[in-house]
Amino acid sequence: MLLTAVLFFIASFPIFAEGNSTGLYMGMKGVGVVFERECSERIYNSYVLYLDSYYLATDGDKAKLGARFDFTHNKMYPLAANAERALHFIAGAGVSAGYISDYETTTHSLCPSLAFRCGLRAIYGRRMNLELAWQADLGLALSEERSGEYVSSLYKDGLRHAWAPQIKIMFRF
Repeated sequence: MLLTAVLFFIASFPIFAEGNSTGLYMGMKGVGVVFERECSERIYNSYVLYLDSYYLATDGDKAKLGARFDFTHNKMYPLAANAERALHFIAGAGVSAGYISDYETTTHSLCPSLAFRCGLRAIYGRRMNLELAWQADLGLALSEERSGEYVSSLYKDGLRHAWAPQIKIMFRF
């Protein structure tokens, strides 16, 4: 149900409008799709829907696939530029939610959190962006234990996996 709402939200945007870009999200945390909407010359909103598969890459025995949606409002700070390319430091904050497997849990959890990200963005002309970033998520993991009780705890993986790099490759239309 959550994924349906997220997909409907993303689909309501005019994807092919000027200043918007779409692309792929890849990293140790998972793989997915990205939609970005330019707010001004140096500010953009990023929407990422991805398959949460961190433990698939690091510990196959604990691997439980989940789904996650991230929204961040980002600002770019120029580092270097020429006529065809530019390099920016990026920083942003937003929200994140998903149905995921958290550290040392036996079941999936509903996980709302605050997202904080920083990284580097390379812009090639007006058609392609490449981004390398790190994101920390501070939130709760809400799960139902086998006994039928609902338990809330700190979303540990959101902080433990902040070191894992994320790559975005976006194309503008």
